[in-house]
Amino acid sequence: MDNEKLCSILEEMVTGDQKYRSKVDNETSKYMKDSLMTLQKDLDYENSKLLIEIIDNRGWPKKENLNCKNFGSPMLIFRHAPKEFFEEILKIIDKELDEGRLDGLSHAFIKDHLNGRPGLSFQIIEDK
Repeated sequence: MDNEKLCSILEEMVTGDQKYRSKVDNETSKYMKDSLMTLQKDLDYENSKLLIEIIDNRGWPKKENLNCKNFGSPMLIFRHAPKEFFEEILKIIDKELDEGRLDGLSHAFIKDHLNGRPGLSFQIIEDK
């Protein structure tokens, strides 16, 4: 897959990440919410599976390496990944962080989801 095709796929995945979530509000009936979220969960599953495959083949997709016109952060896909992928995703993000392809903030953001979203905690380190 060339960079242009990968950019297009990533953009489509990130747009799809909010496809049905964005249609739910306080006025939406419970039946409709349940139906929309079922569709969204199916999409989240497929997107997570595809992103894992992309990373296995190419490493963590980075905007500066792809020269995408419209770049959707792949971190958002893992932020909504289903539980069945958690163990695999943790291995991936740890490896990608260690190899310098994933930044620390994205790693922490994804890991927060994998840990049940207890909230992010940060330590500010000042230069001397």
